[in-house]
Amino acid sequence: GGNPTKFAPLVELYKKAATHAGHDVSQLRVGSHSIGFVAEDTEKAADLFFPSTQYGMNKLGKERGWAYYDRSSYDAARSSDGALYVGDPETVAQKIIHLRKHVGITRFMMYVPLSTMP
Repeated sequence: GGNPTKFAPLVELYKKAATHAGHDVSQLRVGSHSIGFVAEDTEKAADLFFPSTQYGMNKLGKERGWAYYDRSSYDAARSSDGALYVGDPETVAQKIIHLRKHVGITRFMMYVPLSTMP
């Protein structure tokens, strides 16, 4: 959760450790695994994906002591700085490009559907 670009220092540490161990940094792979959903338009994607996301996050949250996950939590998570990749194809693509530019990912995997989504 949170802003995916905050992982950039960990990627740099990974590269530093790899260099120290004698690996060619240009051959390293950096992957990101996120939850998301793509539809014809961003609001449709957001509305379709919210109920199952809320259910899944509140089920996990109950087990882990997290705060209740509501629509404002969801909308923050799908914002440009959030961990969810939800929207129309262009919106999601731009968010992945941003992550590549600022974190250096070379692979992106999106998990969909989440929980109870039909």
